[in-house]
Amino acid sequence: MARTELASLQARLAQDQKAVAELSRSMVAPTEMVQLLERLLARHPGVRLLGMRSLASEPWAGTKPGTDPGASSTDSAAAAAGAAAPPAGASVQRNGLYRHGVELELEGGWHALRAYLADIERSPRRLQWGQLQLSSQEHPTTRMKISLHTLSLEAAWLQL
Repeated sequence: MARTELASLQARLAQDQKAVAELSRSMVAPTEMVQLLERLLARHPGVRLLGMRSLASEPWAGTKPGTDPGASSTDSAAAAAGAAAPPAGASVQRNGLYRHGVELELEGGWHALRAYLADIERSPRRLQWGQLQLSSQEHPTTRMKISLHTLSLEAAWLQL
């Protein structure tokens, strides 16, 4: 009985490790994140970068689909692969993934900002969306603050 359970758990661990590795490969590497965002920004002359700052790296425990309003399809894929959210107050790293983030402050017309976001969304290397704040003081200029995140197996993160 114990050997059967151990074999089952080892198979599940191998399956989960494979899913975590696949998820990590589908994301933008933390070291490439800023360059990707800058390359995409260069394609949108109507968008001006006002500021960029790195967010603290943190262990990522995954989320259950439907529990995080800011969850991306990447979150759902990881949750489906067995990365369940930890109990409230727990900070245990279970899946070996770390979340690395950048906060951008941008300015431009609504259509230019929207096109930039669509370009990020179409990127073959995925990013997770965080908070998005829009403000407009004087038409047609809009300010946008957005946090974008990537996942990796590495805890280290480039500080801007």
